[in-house]
Amino acid sequence: MNTLRKHRELSKKWNLDTTHASATFKLSRRWKEDEDVEKFVVDFFNDKQVRANFQVAASRGRTSLLGHAKSATFETLKTRITSMKFFDRLRDVEIVAKSGFIRKCMEEDFEGVAAGDKLRRMLVDEDDEEYCLYEDEEKEELIFHIFKRLVIGGSMCQWEDEIKEYERLTKMIYRELLTVHKSQSTGGVEISTIALDVKDVEGVAIFPTDSEHNFCYLCVDPIQSLVTVWYGAFVPYW
Repeated sequence: MNTLRKHRELSKKWNLDTTHASATFKLSRRWKEDEDVEKFVVDFFNDKQVRANFQVAASRGRTSLLGHAKSATFETLKTRITSMKFFDRLRDVEIVAKSGFIRKCMEEDFEGVAAGDKLRRMLVDEDDEEYCLYEDEEKEELIFHIFKRLVIGGSMCQWEDEIKEYERLTKMIYRELLTVHKSQSTGGVEISTIALDVKDVEGVAIFPTDSEHNFCYLCVDPIQSLVTVWYGAFVPYW
């Protein structure tokens, strides 16, 4: 992920350095409209080039992909959002002040995530009054996933007092993961990326511990026949 590599200080501050990884691979064939997506995911994790050039987190350090993938659990994410106005409602309900300052609250721990501000609280506390600020369908948007991963970070995350860096890097990563093309039928610009949120791969331990803050996104560019993987394991400090 070029964006995080170029912003190493923020990556380190948010603890998105030691247990996270990204890489781009060339597909050996073109993506088909009727693609068997689960088979694609399984083949990806069994591919020799992927195994030789991509490592996942272990309880300590990193490890190669071990075992043989048999099946995969995943969700296809939406990529409909084309404007950062998507996050304006955070200011509408004063989770974020007009100045960009993230409003504080009493700190509580939610399965290893310390939430001492209203933004992190909104993302992890199901009992929070703003937890449903975004509808379930909106939470399936790739841009929402990117934003949440940056805000939550790793178990040793040092969070921001203002929202600007979260929004800035969300926009940059979103652009980096997406491919756009001109529609032959309408002449308009369309997003062609297929974004997959891989939850589990039977036969291959891709995460060292169970956590809803683990993530593994496969973003397929069917035009250039590329797939970019952005991976992160939430490893408790204690």
